[in-house]
Amino acid sequence: MKLVNKNIYFRLAIVTVIAVIFMLASVFLINSFRRWRNGQVLSRVDYRIFACGKEIFLKSGEESPVGKGKGLFARSEQGSIVAKGKPRSIKDITLPAYFGAAGGALEFPTGNENTEIFRVPTSAGMREFRSGDQCNGKKASLHVLHYRVDASTKPWSVFKRIFWKYPDYVLQNNYGKVPPGDCLIFIFDSEDVLERPWPRCASLDKAIADGSLILKE
Repeated sequence: MKLVNKNIYFRLAIVTVIAVIFMLASVFLINSFRRWRNGQVLSRVDYRIFACGKEIFLKSGEESPVGKGKGLFARSEQGSIVAKGKPRSIKDITLPAYFGAAGGALEFPTGNENTEIFRVPTSAGMREFRSGDQCNGKKASLHVLHYRVDASTKPWSVFKRIFWKYPDYVLQNNYGKVPPGDCLIFIFDSEDVLERPWPRCASLDKAIADGSLILKE
């Protein structure tokens, strides 16, 4: 009799655990669907671009979505990526999507292709950079320096790192918390550029100067 009772209790425990797991999974899926259905994005990320030691300034092509003031990145301006609207997929709110919408390109090697291509529209025309091109006699490639702001501390903290997988960077809802927000520094240069002092976005410098942001290594 005791063995029968133990089996019943054991089965009830298993059924209860399964039911709880199912309920939690259902809640998660429902919330995920609601977030996707109402998936409005409002995000801002500042950036600067350097090539072979000189800063270049992106100017959206007149025929591009950004140039025409259309699409998710219609509110973007020089030095700031601003995304507002409902993306159809995650790919719509990545860095390659932004540069494409501005009339340029950010192409990461895939498959047999091992050449990285970075095209930046400027007031003087399109600038194109390919991995393996040279800067001052040295082979160069694209490096992205990422300043990530942590708003969970007071004052806020900003951490810097080399960002190798930048095509995977996804714009997050953060507009109520910026400036300052994340800062991306695109540098096309030789590897030793990473050993030099890192430039920053103006919004970070201003916040660091007034004490509202602390730079941490």
